[in-house]
Amino acid sequence: MVAIRREHSLGLGRSLDQLFQEVFGSFAPHAPTQTTALFPALNVWQDEQAFHLEAEIPGVKLGDLELTLKGRDFVLAGERKRPEGDAPAHSERAYGRFERRLRLPEDVETEQVSASLENGVLRVALPKAARARARRIDIQAR
Repeated sequence: MVAIRREHSLGLGRSLDQLFQEVFGSFAPHAPTQTTALFPALNVWQDEQAFHLEAEIPGVKLGDLELTLKGRDFVLAGERKRPEGDAPAHSERAYGRFERRLRLPEDVETEQVSASLENGVLRVALPKAARARARRIDIQAR
């Protein structure tokens, strides 16, 4: 058994990163760490009309992205390619294939989904199906 001394002032995430590096060293250069655990980073919210998603994907080209929607399952997949000739001494950016899956709580109008990519931010609007939207019901007086 080997005793490993730890700095107690480190946060849990940094401690786990440090332990991972000590155990695996350079054998796992692209293993998930505190800085690359979830790529791309997502913001998802909804309003009465739609679900909205923003994904930070700097360096990913439009042709390297794929969005699919089947029922309530939304998938964002793609690849961030390392620039040719790039051989950094140290890199904290994740390269390679990625995939994020979301299960939407309600059905959406698949024909009306829209997406745009600008300045490394992907924005997707997924309009809720008419039957899923809240609507006001007028009461008739008699």
